[in-house]
Amino acid sequence: MDMKARFAAMLAVLWLCVCGAALADSEGNAVDLYLPCDPEAGSWEYVIENEDLVEVTDQFYEDIHELGLIGTDGVNWVHLEGLEPGTTALRMLLINSQTLKTDLTLVYRLTVDEDLNILIWGFEMLEAERSPRGAIQSFFFWTGGYENPRSYSLRRNEAGLMLKERDSEGETEASGAFLADFASLVEKYDVVAWDGFDEAAEGVLDGDNFLLALVWENGFSIQATGSNAFPEHYDDFRQEVERLFLFGE
Repeated sequence: MDMKARFAAMLAVLWLCVCGAALADSEGNAVDLYLPCDPEAGSWEYVIENEDLVEVTDQFYEDIHELGLIGTDGVNWVHLEGLEPGTTALRMLLINSQTLKTDLTLVYRLTVDEDLNILIWGFEMLEAERSPRGAIQSFFFWTGGYENPRSYSLRRNEAGLMLKERDSEGETEASGAFLADFASLVEKYDVVAWDGFDEAAEGVLDGDNFLLALVWENGFSIQATGSNAFPEHYDDFRQEVERLFLFGE
């Protein structure tokens, strides 16, 4: 589902959530919210301002007909249950699978009454907090020595598809899950901080070398190279890239 369609479906569901008392369950003190969700594009995270007042549980349904809903590819069922009386806020963050940044934040104002019924009295949709760099557009990583060189790459073709390649064995299409996992590695090991790294260990004639280049959607790019000298977390990043390109989807 594209962004416009996803927002349209989301707004329709949110209208039901805000205006419909039918979302309360049979016990009377809980509320169910339904959020459109495409796991390859993004996932929802939930933050309660006061965790002592409300408990949040959720579950993803790929087949929304199980919930009697229509109009979205998938849905997150979010269950809110009152624990103690008081007023708090629930923040719902839509995390982009590629940039790992917040595309959208929904804020519900909640009151739990003396009978532990949850009342929704306020709603706000905040502007996207997108990564200024956007999605990764290309990646090249060469590592190893004279006897065991290895290479890994990603590039976007003329049709807009992301292609991956390992050791020049031929390109295959990279799935959304693969790209999300790769973007997660780049963030996890703070690879952006490697930009400009260019070091070589003195007096070492053999060993391991590397060359890395990354380009993002807005043109931001980094380069790093080393000969028996490596930036922080290099070994962990290299091992996980090798594992991802070998076993990832």
